[in-house]
Amino acid sequence: MQLIDIGIKRPGNPAKVVSAALDPLRVDPNHYKLEFENSQVRVLRVGIGPRQSVPMHEYVLNHVVVYFTEQNIR
Repeated sequence: MQLIDIGIKRPGNPAKVVSAALDPLRVDPNHYKLEFENSQVRVLRVGIGPRQSVPMHEYVLNHVVVYFTEQNIR
């Protein structure tokens, strides 16, 4: 599965920092990669292979997900 996860920050708020104990970049750096980040968005690339799993994580920003491949997720 390949996807892009776009986290929406409040417009023009440079003080907004994503720091959660269960941030996907912290708990699973093998599957989650930071592609881009500024004061308005945070873009993560996610790559999960067949029959792979990811640890428990959380998102603190509203986000939009764009899937590049078909998936069957449980």
